[in-house]
Amino acid sequence: VHDDEIVIYTEEHGLWNNFIHTVLKKEDGFLIGSKKGINRLQGGIIEKLYQNYSSLFLDIMNMYETADGSLYCGSWGYGAVVLKNGIASTISKKNGLLTDHIFTIFEDKHGQIYFGQDGGMSIYRPGVMHVYDERLMQDPDVWSLLQLSNGDFLLGATSGLERFDGDRFYNIPLPGELKRSGAYSMAELENGDVLI
Repeated sequence: VHDDEIVIYTEEHGLWNNFIHTVLKKEDGFLIGSKKGINRLQGGIIEKLYQNYSSLFLDIMNMYETADGSLYCGSWGYGAVVLKNGIASTISKKNGLLTDHIFTIFEDKHGQIYFGQDGGMSIYRPGVMHVYDERLMQDPDVWSLLQLSNGDFLLGATSGLERFDGDRFYNIPLPGELKRSGAYSMAELENGDVLI
């Protein structure tokens, strides 16, 4: 939307695909993640990115830029692609992820990477991947992640919330109608309340 006018960009304008899952704001425009790749939108111009790696960037569900400038792209069915200093690598079930279906990615203040996934959560700590699934969580489909001001994590799931203190999970059921809606996005307010 620009000056109350809707501007539409499609494959005809250079998008890899019209099915867009995620947009990430950057200094040089916006990254757009779709079913077939990643584009940059800058000044009204669409550019196809990472064409040498196009077979890796499929079904991009989310993108996250870490403190060191690495771009993590979570996908539906292909794990994650990590782009660092122009070189792409993959993280998948083959090398430690719980599943290859990633709903959300987050980096904590210690540089650990959290993957909210279909079936649980994976945490990449230097040199080691830790996985947490339904054996430890009551509601293991993790759609959103939020690090609270006290350092704990709140995981938004299909029918409730899970609080994770670094060792254990504590289920927080959602009331009534919210139970069927899920917690797909969260933010902590200045007073410590959480907006779902």
